[in-house]
Amino acid sequence: MLAPTLWKEADMAVIKKIRYERIMTFALQIITLFVAVIGLLDLLGWALEIPILISWKESTQPMSPMTGLLSVLFGVNLILCVGLYRSRIIQLLTILLSSVGLMLAVLVSVLRLLGVYRSFEHLGFTITGIFGNVPLGHMTLVSAFCFSLAFVVLLVTVLPKTDGGQLWQRSIIWVFSGLITLTGLSLLLFYPFALPLSISDETLIPPSLNSSIVLLMIGVVLLLLAARSKDWLLVELNMNIVRVYPYFIVFFVFAILTAITFNYNYRNSEEQFRHGVELRLLAVTELKTEDLVQWRKERLGDAAVANSSPLVTAVRQLIKTPDSIHAKQDVQNWLATYFDYYGYDQILLLDTQGSIIHSIPMAGHISSVLKKSAFDSLQSHQNLLQDFYRDEYNQKVYLAVIVPVFDKENGKLPLGVVVLRIDPTTNLYSRIKRWPSISETAETLLFRRDGNEVVFLNELRFQKNPPLTLHVPLTGNAEQIAVKTVLGKRGIIEGINYRNKAAIAAVSAIPDSPWFLAARVETAEIYKPLYDRMWINVLLVSIILVFGITLLIVLIWRQQQLILAQKQLELNKALLKNQAIHKSILYTVMDSFLLIDMQGRLLEVNETYCRITGYSEQELLAMEIVDLDFLGSSDEVAHRIKNIVTQGDVRFESQHRNKSGTIFAVDVSVQYQPIEDGRIVIFLHDITNRKAAEQKLQLAANVFTYAREGILITDHNGAIIEVNSAFSEITGYSRDEVVGKNPSLLSSGRQEKAFYETMWLDLRIKGHWYGEIWNRRKNGEVHAVIENINAIRDESGDTLQYVALMSDISLFKEHEQKLEHSAHFDTLTNLPNRTLLDDRIRQAIVKVRRDGQRLALAFIDLDGFKAINDNYGHLVGDQLLIAAANNMKQSLREVDTIARIGGDEFVALLVDVGGLESSELLFTRLLAAAAKSMPFNEGTLQVSASMGITFYPQAEDVDADILMRQADQAMYKAKLNGKNRYHIFDVELGNYARIQNEAIDKIGRALERNEFLLYYQPKVNLRLGKIIGVEALIRWQHPEKGLLAPADFLPLIENNTLAIGVGNWVINAAMTQIECWHDKGLNLPISINISARQLQEDNFVESLRSFLVAHPKVNPGDLELEVLETSAMKDLNKVSELITACNEMGVHFSLDDFGTGYSSLTYLKHLPVSQIKIDQSFVRDMLNDTDDLAIVEGVLALAAAFSLQVIAEGMESSQQGEMLLQIGCDLAQGYAIARPMPATELEKWLSVWKPDSSWLDRPSF
Repeated sequence: MLAPTLWKEADMAVIKKIRYERIMTFALQIITLFVAVIGLLDLLGWALEIPILISWKESTQPMSPMTGLLSVLFGVNLILCVGLYRSRIIQLLTILLSSVGLMLAVLVSVLRLLGVYRSFEHLGFTITGIFGNVPLGHMTLVSAFCFSLAFVVLLVTVLPKTDGGQLWQRSIIWVFSGLITLTGLSLLLFYPFALPLSISDETLIPPSLNSSIVLLMIGVVLLLLAARSKDWLLVELNMNIVRVYPYFIVFFVFAILTAITFNYNYRNSEEQFRHGVELRLLAVTELKTEDLVQWRKERLGDAAVANSSPLVTAVRQLIKTPDSIHAKQDVQNWLATYFDYYGYDQILLLDTQGSIIHSIPMAGHISSVLKKSAFDSLQSHQNLLQDFYRDEYNQKVYLAVIVPVFDKENGKLPLGVVVLRIDPTTNLYSRIKRWPSISETAETLLFRRDGNEVVFLNELRFQKNPPLTLHVPLTGNAEQIAVKTVLGKRGIIEGINYRNKAAIAAVSAIPDSPWFLAARVETAEIYKPLYDRMWINVLLVSIILVFGITLLIVLIWRQQQLILAQKQLELNKALLKNQAIHKSILYTVMDSFLLIDMQGRLLEVNETYCRITGYSEQELLAMEIVDLDFLGSSDEVAHRIKNIVTQGDVRFESQHRNKSGTIFAVDVSVQYQPIEDGRIVIFLHDITNRKAAEQKLQLAANVFTYAREGILITDHNGAIIEVNSAFSEITGYSRDEVVGKNPSLLSSGRQEKAFYETMWLDLRIKGHWYGEIWNRRKNGEVHAVIENINAIRDESGDTLQYVALMSDISLFKEHEQKLEHSAHFDTLTNLPNRTLLDDRIRQAIVKVRRDGQRLALAFIDLDGFKAINDNYGHLVGDQLLIAAANNMKQSLREVDTIARIGGDEFVALLVDVGGLESSELLFTRLLAAAAKSMPFNEGTLQVSASMGITFYPQAEDVDADILMRQADQAMYKAKLNGKNRYHIFDVELGNYARIQNEAIDKIGRALERNEFLLYYQPKVNLRLGKIIGVEALIRWQHPEKGLLAPADFLPLIENNTLAIGVGNWVINAAMTQIECWHDKGLNLPISINISARQLQEDNFVESLRSFLVAHPKVNPGDLELEVLETSAMKDLNKVSELITACNEMGVHFSLDDFGTGYSSLTYLKHLPVSQIKIDQSFVRDMLNDTDDLAIVEGVLALAAAFSLQVIAEGMESSQQGEMLLQIGCDLAQGYAIARPMPATELEKWLSVWKPDSSWLDRPSF
């Protein structure tokens, strides 16, 4: 019995609460209706231009159209929200309207905060003017902010409530509703207590009286809605039992017909009223125009009278006898007559120079405007009516009649000018100002166009001192009535007046003048009587509509009350049962929940799954599980359901698809429930983030494992915690051998302690370090690596780990060392080259000076080597040179130096030698070593040596260069004495200088006699089999010795100015040959060698430019200059600037004998050359000497790094060509292609030469 009693008590409590809720609903609907009606009246007031509907208190801010729209939108929305008819469609419509209202209110709030006013807020109504300091018709910040809060409350009320969200939803409703109520109440206090209605900050101007009332009503209705929506209301009303559509349709039809009828009557009355006003304005304009025309005629008639004969006679007499009292009296009488009877302000008599002869009243000056007009009238012989002007002396505005006076009896001789000045304030403005009836805003305007402006001419009703001071620009004032008039409009014009008020005017142009006349009345005054009559009708119609709506709501409410009690108990029981089921299943789980049938159709879902998929509950209930499971087809899902029925429960991972198409991973737990026809309960847990984290970890692991760089990770104390396989390959240590140890086990000992201190300082301060370091492998081998170390820090900046990336650069270091070695040692004999020899000679000279010792320098040339080299080939010759070098090196002491400086020439530096007697044994041993035979086939090969010797110190201070020349001269003397001997340089006699001077003189005479000629050696692209140019090589056709190679005479003039003359001859001869070949149809670029002496000339660039001018047929690109690497190093900056200047002319440079210089690697990047030539000493032995091959490959790599072309010189076999192509060098020259030849032979050779077939299109590594 207890249960029925409890149910009965619960039923009675529910019925009481339902009745209370119905009363609250009725109150909500009534107040909401008034809010909507006030907004509707505001919109109607703007549409019909009825001020009383938009502002309920004069001289206050009117209610804006946007406020009216939002009021109507809020009212309709709230009626839907609390209405008796509820459905899903109504809920969606309420959310939509609330969202639209919220967006509009927020948009206006932002615009007010930014101080921006947009015309869309007028909703298409034409609204002008300002209130305070803001434009009229715009919503205030206070109103926009309150409406934003109101629509937020509506959205929170309509949106579904969750268990966890009820507290904050309820808090928002109460706080926002209370804030709106307090704001509306506070705003209303502005009006009964006469508080100021404007604040200095334009964004805080209070709303209008009707807006304030609307805000207060909205706040109250939202408080009622909050009280009505308490959680104890357990029923959801089903209002399908009352059909409300017919009532609303009848009411809306009645309201629409009423509004149409009212609008039709108003528009007819407005049209008739406006037509009458326009007729009156046209009549006033016509009368005043005729009056002004008559006034102008009268003034011109006065001018005609003033030009009568008596006045002319009096003026002529006064001019002839200026001192005549009688003449002055006659003129005085005439002028006084005009002044007394015609009402002029001042009358002046001027002479032909513009000076005042007489005036009434007395005047001490005359305006420059009048003076100019006087001259114009004398020239035109016409009476003039001077338009409005401002006198520069008293700043008053006048008009004037200008009358020229001529002596008609004396050939119309000009006598002077009579000026009749008019004060418009007494003579003209009164005619314009008069208005036929009493009006608050009516006035007549007289204006004219002045350039790009309109200037007003008469006194205005609402502007002080406007004549000639009030200017309105034509641009930017298109709505001004005066602007429209001067631009051509006539008749009735509607626009704004000079004080930016809407007005209607009738305008006309004054004939024979630049004047325009406008009779205008402001629109507000014109329509005020119409508004006064119409607002009462509007109020009556509004009352009828409000009464109709009220009656409709009461009728529906009463019908609903009759059936409410009998339906409420059933609804309450159903609600309690439904809540019990769903709370036990849906709202007690944290994961997503699905209930499906045996066909996979969704029967139930919880809010969690709706949220993560983006679907609504209704959308999901219309779907099947196969629509959501990304991995399962229909057959697979059906098979899986069978397995679930068999097993009872299953757990697996899958992927689902949300509404946007995004795939997310889920952990699925499924259980079969044998109820009804079978149900399957599914719980899903979103594991997308976990899967993404696993993928990131896998990606990081792959990068760590497969990276080519060695990776080492340590903790913050430096203990190794992880390495990759690339680290093990570089160091030789396995992971287990290094984990837990310090990276110092890799130390090679080459870096000092300061190096590591600097590295750790960078890691602590900068967080990273990058540089080159030498490490030691497990097998003890020292190798170079590039390391990049970064510190990994937490959010507080504390170091967690260090990560080091290392790359092995041992191979690069080896190539660098080989190239460095090639710069100081001869590649064939491995003896020091000229560069290293020079350095050691200088060091030895310093040591001799310091220790008081003595040194000897021996210049050695092998006798008979050329014959062996020519007869047996270069390979045999090279072997002989190597054997001789080794023999001579073994015959010397360890402190001595033997160097090869080129070809078969060697230089021995012998330190700490005694006198000549003690040294002879050393010299003899050296000659014997050079002459030692070398086994060859079944016999032997042998050469001898000629050796020149000089000693240091000498009587005069000499340097290494002079010592070399002395030894060279002594060697030459030894050859002359029969070879296979040594000769000691005689310092006393100075034979070297004499011999050298004789040789230089011979070279100079050879230049004068044109004994030099050029030979040309082809340069070829091996891969394409194409000739790309030739190198010009100088020869001396000696009259006694025959054809001499460059080495036989160029070294003698290396540091002589004669080298410049020879170089210029080569340039000129090469350009002449290019022109000759052009005439024959050959296009062969020529490269020539430039000596260091010529290159250092300051005027080299200008000299080259003059040669190009002298040979106009030569394209600068057909000429290439080759400079020795050692020459370029002497003054790098100067040579770099010189090459750049030549490049700008189109002449390019090539770096010759690359790799033999002292600092080629260091300075290569500073020289703007386009090509480098690999020295023949490297190319010749690269097939047999792996070091030479490595050097050539290194040069190619360097050239590629600097984007330079490479050409190999000294290619003497086809096999060398094949090797060059394999390692990537396509360009070459040498005996394997062709020997140097004269131009005529070269032309024949071009016609028959064919490339080796093994070179063409040969692939490279």
